[in-house]
Amino acid sequence: MLFAIELKYLRLFALAVIINLLLMPKFVSGAVISADPTNYRDLIGGLQFGDTLQLAAGT
Repeated sequence: MLFAIELKYLRLFALAVIINLLLMPKFVSGAVISADPTNYRDLIGGLQFGDTLQLAAGT
């Protein structure tokens, strides 16, 4: 009986994980922000989770 209850919760947990993996990309997206050697320090503070700071070549 105890094994059946644990198996039930394991199935619910697996279902919840699958649903999260399918829905997460719709809610989490990041921006690609271009920067160069003159302004990258100013842009770092404004980055959000998932953003990419794309650095241009510089000297």
